[in-house]
Amino acid sequence: MAFSMDDLQYNYDEIHSWDNPKLKGHPDRDLLSRTEKYEVFTFITTFLHSQNKSLSKQNGQIIEKLIKTEMPSNIHSRTKANEWLIKKLNSR
Repeated sequence: MAFSMDDLQYNYDEIHSWDNPKLKGHPDRDLLSRTEKYEVFTFITTFLHSQNKSLSKQNGQIIEKLIKTEMPSNIHSRTKANEWLIKKLNSR
């Protein structure tokens, strides 16, 4: 079963009041908002794809749980989030 936005286990904002979807580029492209539903979902699916992992519900929820419960709060960039997840998954 493919991972979908409905499979997210935690509550998220639909969109931040300060986030204007018409504006693209830095910093919105580089920073990960862990409270915004669309950004978390997109980050998870992009991460799984980049690691050649199945876009399954199970894999998506594993990554989501790591982001919500274990990722240090001082990680804000997508690059650092990717690096942290790779290290975390390799240490399992």
